[in-house]
Amino acid sequence: MKHGLPSIPATGVYIAIMVVVVIAAIGSATPKQEALEQPISQQASERPDNLCQPPIKKREIAASFIRAAGYDCVNVDTMCSYTFSEGYTVFCDHRYQFEIENHGGKWSVRSH
Repeated sequence: MKHGLPSIPATGVYIAIMVVVVIAAIGSATPKQEALEQPISQQASERPDNLCQPPIKKREIAASFIRAAGYDCVNVDTMCSYTFSEGYTVFCDHRYQFEIENHGGKWSVRSH
């Protein structure tokens, strides 16, 4: 009878190490609470420019569309495209926020 720790097969050690690595990776990939608590306008300002600053023509069309829906929007500050559907979050005049969304070919404007 041997004295000391019982031997663990090499595959068991490998699996244990992989489990620790996966758990550490998942833990570091979860969003931080501070990021979840940021105002939407701050999150939008931190996105890459190509996502939140479409060409001027598109921003002018969005402002016209918002005004046509009866809202005030002289200047589009930021216009972020949706990731998983067709639409935009639009910030106007440093104080208004709108959602422009496509619902099966029918576009809508919603104020926040």
